[in-house]
Amino acid sequence: MLKLGGGVYREMQVEEPKSPEFGLPKLEPNIDDLNDKQLMNLFVQFTRWTDFFQSQLAIEDVYERYADARVRRLEAIYMLQNRSVTIGPRGGRQEDSMTFLRAGMEEDAEITKAREEQRVAYARRKLKQLLFEAAERDAAVLSRELTRRTDVKNPGYRRADRGTP
Repeated sequence: MLKLGGGVYREMQVEEPKSPEFGLPKLEPNIDDLNDKQLMNLFVQFTRWTDFFQSQLAIEDVYERYADARVRRLEAIYMLQNRSVTIGPRGGRQEDSMTFLRAGMEEDAEITKAREEQRVAYARRKLKQLLFEAAERDAAVLSRELTRRTDVKNPGYRRADRGTP
């Protein structure tokens, strides 16, 4: 499997995002019971986890693209190395069928290994995407609750309440 990790960040001269120092918080079903400080603290925690998961998702996306490219490259090399041209019954050139070549690729150990790495890269990206989207949704719920509380405390605060654009 391709190892990018910190090397990508060093090349870009950007510090690699670290996992937040606190565990992934859990969004309670009734956030009305939280005071403003607890709500804001929870919002910040979800925001930091969302940022972290998004950076991890980007790395997994790159891994998946590299895995896809490797499979395509190995398949192309296999086709070029195993393609044979013969003289057909009427004297013309006749190449092996694509079906025959693709069947042969299924038996090639290097291609099989690369395809497995491709499947793993896809699965890792999908799981990181799931974590990112879940944290992002929870942060959005908290953001809406914070906005609702701000609106209640400051009725003229919202532009719509002031009657001006």
